Amino acid sequence: MKSSIKSAKGLLRELEIEVPVDLVDAAFAEAYHKYRKDAQIKGFRPGKAPLAVIKSKFNDDIREDVLSELIKKSYPLAVKEQNLHVASYPALGDYTLNEGEPLRYVAHVEVMPEILNVKYDGLKLPVDEIQVFDSEVDAVVDYLRKKHAEIRPVSRPAQANDILVVDLVKLEDPSNILKGNEFKGNEIDLSSSLTVKEFRDSMVGLNAGEEKEVTVNYPPDYSDERFAGKILKYRCLVKEVREKILPEPNDSFAKTV
Repeated sequence: MKSSIKSAKGLLRELEIEVPVDLVDAAFAEAYHKYRKDAQIKGFRPGKAPLAVIKSKFNDDIREDVLSELIKKSYPLAVKEQNLHVASYPALGDYTLNEGEPLRYVAHVEVMPEILNVKYDGLKLPVDEIQVFDSEVDAVVDYLRKKHAEIRPVSRPAQANDILVVDLVKLEDPSNILKGNEFKGNEIDLSSSLTVKEFRDSMVGLNAGEEKEVTVNYPPDYSDERFAGKILKYRCLVKEVREKILPEPNDSFAKTV
């Protein structure tokens, strides 16, 4: 493989790369084999279509795959060969790709700036006093305990800190937001502020095997814009109730986080 810097302006570099003909032909051969093996062509058994038919039918796709594969392998080598510290993904410029010929292409890329002679003698950094309140520490500890909680199924009515596994059936969806009607195996964390209020309020007290219809008024600022401000109604079948067993906030727990 050959590479050279075609031009350099500011932080931009044009990297000219040439991939040897043997690697190009090998990439084409591999692509032909793959397409021939997988292609479903009327009149031919899988893997038995003539190569000329494969080339005619999939020429553009094959060329695209070969180009992508060769660039993926050659570009990092060229960057290393030219000792470039790149700061962006390459943009493909002019290229020539044909069987029996080397691949030649240009990659446009931005490099990291060189920072020389930085003078830091005599610099003074401001010292800000940071006060940490007990409530902030408690909030972080509570978050870590929940993150490392043991989750296990229970045979009792759901409580406000539980997780429910629920099968949902869409009953009303005036805006046709959801394309399907049944959604199985959904986890609903009744303790999470991210769970919509209607689920948190309606599903406490349910046992596995029980159903309830819930109408959800999604708030205007809901994270998924498709649902924001919309009203949907679901039938909820509880498949399982799971409780969270929080670790004790002691030294042993502190060593694990």
